[in-house]
Amino acid sequence: MTAPSACSLIDHPVETVRFLNEIESACAGGSNVLVDLGDVTALTPEAVAVLLSRVRNDRFTKGMRVSGTVPREQTLAEILAESGFFDHVVVRGPRPKTNGIGEIRTRKSFKVDAASSFDLLQQVNQFVPGTEFAWDGIQRVIVESMNNTENHAGGQKKGRERWWLSVYCDREAGVARFCFFDNGVGIFESLKKKGLLSQLFRALGLQNREALLRKILAGEVRSSTGLGYRGKGLPKIAAAFKRKQFERLVILSNDVYANLAADEVRTLPVSFSGTFLYWEHHAN
Repeated sequence: MTAPSACSLIDHPVETVRFLNEIESACAGGSNVLVDLGDVTALTPEAVAVLLSRVRNDRFTKGMRVSGTVPREQTLAEILAESGFFDHVVVRGPRPKTNGIGEIRTRKSFKVDAASSFDLLQQVNQFVPGTEFAWDGIQRVIVESMNNTENHAGGQKKGRERWWLSVYCDREAGVARFCFFDNGVGIFESLKKKGLLSQLFRALGLQNREALLRKILAGEVRSSTGLGYRGKGLPKIAAAFKRKQFERLVILSNDVYANLAADEVRTLPVSFSGTFLYWEHHAN
């Protein structure tokens, strides 16, 4: 299975989500999968993190074997190596060496774990320094995302879905690239399973998910409808972005993609199973 030339959930979400879904479909059909990354020309750390979470999850692989080829572009091969990707798939060809310039650090859990995220941020600060104001904002993103996963990712089954937190420290560029995601049902499927999605559309006079996500991010849903939807996490995350505590916030859930820096919210022709957030910290 050939990967798209550009694998990035941030800049090329349609192609990348479609590729992830094709891997899952092939495994579900009882086929082992060879992921051909040889001709990839762009590969971002968050795409690697999500791909790694999928190939390590029997719910997606159905017990089938996933193997892969190494990108011919050396810097992209190093990103894969630093992620630990090759520890979990069969590799065709020699494993690339890493230079330690970019380091991927990952946490995963089923519970809200603020202490673990605080420790991770302290490690990141050694490579990409930041102010207390910046780290407070990023800590808020992480904890609120953990809460969202525990409360919503499993649909009606609270606390059943694992979250993943990954950060790639690019020392040369002075940028820490964070992503947080779960492989649960996603924001809109969760609302649908709880019988709230159609109620919210009616109460707010909305016609589509794009408009609903804008309302959620603005913190306007609960106060406007009086419904039982709590939805506090995403408005707090959006507010921290507006305070400029971090850079470039991207949110992807089901078939809705939002890039807050560009004030862009759009519907995709493919659906991501879960909720994904990406943001950056730039060194002072």
